[in-house]
Amino acid sequence: MGPERRRWFHHNLSGLQAEKLLMDKGVPGSFLVRPSYSNPGNFTLSVRREDCVTHIRIQNTDDFLDLYGGEKFATLSELIDYYQENHGQLKEKNGSIIELRYPLFSQDPIAESSRWFHGRITGKEAQKLLLEKGKYGSFLVRESVHQPDSYVLSVATGEQVSHILIRQKSDGKFDVGGGHQFSTLKELIDFYTQTPMVEKSGGLVCLKQPFNATRLNVSTIDKRIRQLERENGAGKHLAGFLEEFEELHQDLHDTKAKSRSEGAKPYNLEKNRYKNILPFDPTHVRLLDGDPNVPGSDYINANFIKWPDALTESLLGGHSSSEGFFASSYSSSPGTPSFEKRRAQSPNCRFPQRADTASPSSDVFFGAKPRYIATQGTLPNTVVDFWRMIWQERSAIIVMITKEVERGRNKCWRYWPSATEKVLVLPSYGGTLRVRHDDESNTDTYTLRQLFLTRDSSSLRKSTSSPSGTDTVASSGGDPLSSALTTPEGFAVYHYQFHAWPDHGTPSDPSCVLNFMCEISAKQTFIFLDNEFSCLGESTNMTQTTISIRRNIQKPTNSETLPVSGPIVVHCSAGIGRTGTFIVIDMLINYIKRMGPQCDIDISRTVQAVREQRSGMVQTETQYRFIYKAVQSYVSTLSQRLQLRNKCRRRETPS
Repeated sequence: MGPERRRWFHHNLSGLQAEKLLMDKGVPGSFLVRPSYSNPGNFTLSVRREDCVTHIRIQNTDDFLDLYGGEKFATLSELIDYYQENHGQLKEKNGSIIELRYPLFSQDPIAESSRWFHGRITGKEAQKLLLEKGKYGSFLVRESVHQPDSYVLSVATGEQVSHILIRQKSDGKFDVGGGHQFSTLKELIDFYTQTPMVEKSGGLVCLKQPFNATRLNVSTIDKRIRQLERENGAGKHLAGFLEEFEELHQDLHDTKAKSRSEGAKPYNLEKNRYKNILPFDPTHVRLLDGDPNVPGSDYINANFIKWPDALTESLLGGHSSSEGFFASSYSSSPGTPSFEKRRAQSPNCRFPQRADTASPSSDVFFGAKPRYIATQGTLPNTVVDFWRMIWQERSAIIVMITKEVERGRNKCWRYWPSATEKVLVLPSYGGTLRVRHDDESNTDTYTLRQLFLTRDSSSLRKSTSSPSGTDTVASSGGDPLSSALTTPEGFAVYHYQFHAWPDHGTPSDPSCVLNFMCEISAKQTFIFLDNEFSCLGESTNMTQTTISIRRNIQKPTNSETLPVSGPIVVHCSAGIGRTGTFIVIDMLINYIKRMGPQCDIDISRTVQAVREQRSGMVQTETQYRFIYKAVQSYVSTLSQRLQLRNKCRRRETPS
């Protein structure tokens, strides 16, 4: 079954209503399926093109479904999946290709963000969740795998789970096989929480407490936030945000077992800003140019962070079981398949193409390499190590979400040269590092410093590849990279220091953080394109647009510039609270950019995925709530832009 199975189906929609909906809320490639009004029992596939909507008839013969010819299918889901996955198979009579890219979801009663609704999980997955994490009377509602337009109520009844079919009738009402009928699923669930059901065996099925889902469609985030804010429970339940955040602490059994032995070694203790905040060993950034005779010369309190492919597969494929979910969330193996390779290899999960709203650098986001390094604020004795890491990983962007001193306490030792100092010289075993201050600009919320990092390579020692997959500098002796790096080359480093994040709390308005992220994303795209063009050269295959972009890129003043594509380095003071919040928001925004404005996200599981890679990421319920608010603000802005673009296109269309 396809990843968005049946959510593109709109029960009561005419052709004119479908056109209005697709033109107002869709983008080119958006589509929906609706019942045929002219031929009851058949269906219509409505697809948004550029400035019009195409309606395609779907025939239901009682034996199969088809488009009045061509391939035949047993279900609507299989038909839609086929034409989504097989580009070029769906065509107009004149031969032009019709693309099914973005399903436009129906706003059915479930879209009221009922948290007991778990979407497309299977009966086995529901049973596992309820038996392992629920208690007697815990319940959830899911889509029926076998009966289209039906749902299943799964209830923990002791040591087993009862599965009760909920039918949706032709008039849109719901029942459980007889008796009372309800206009919405919510009304049905509300009724049976007060009135126990009676099974055929005579046993009672009691709905005592919902087993809530954290997954949601981004188009319904306003409703989900309203619900989380309403759930204060008056002593019955925790408030919604706090409940979700507290549940994260109950899922820490795997992280507690993870080794942090490197940070706990006696010779590394003085390099930790806080004695109990240590990096996990599996994702720990190891410095490869240290003196082998000095214990701890390879240590820095930092972790690689990447978006786990398993989370993408879960959100697209509808799986909700946590078993093995984060097992492959990080791998330093060079053989780890990339997102695109997994996309091609996965038989059960269709990965959509990059959305129109994505920037070219979003491809990096789904690559095999880590996208971020989360680290602590520097200490006087770790400044050299910090810049060794920047050099090793070729990290061109540093995000600092703290002031040097807050509330009279030192949060981070200044590790960059001021405009008057100009150059910071840092002798190290691998070669003297020099950080040059080139430029500085200020806004109301952040400071941007343009630095230039070089290293005297005369004393470089042999090293190997880092866990992020970035080749590091090596000595002469067979490594082709070493001969290329025997001159004092370097690269520009963009240092973004955000001032508007309070020490205890979050910014009052997420827009300032989103604008900050937008600036960083633009800079990253600039770097990404520059690297791509540097590798490609101005070949005959390049379009005039890309050549124009390349020519407009302003090179740093030093012409001997190394290519850079390393992880973004993010830090606050401890490197977990504000750092984790920033990284999770950036991850979610990049995911939405890639997958489009109708995708599913799971904020709780994204936080959990990041915590699997560095302990304690996202420290407080306030920070957790801020993630929701930031995503809500981003989605609202994105929707407004899409609506404006659609209006402009309609105005430009000749009447």
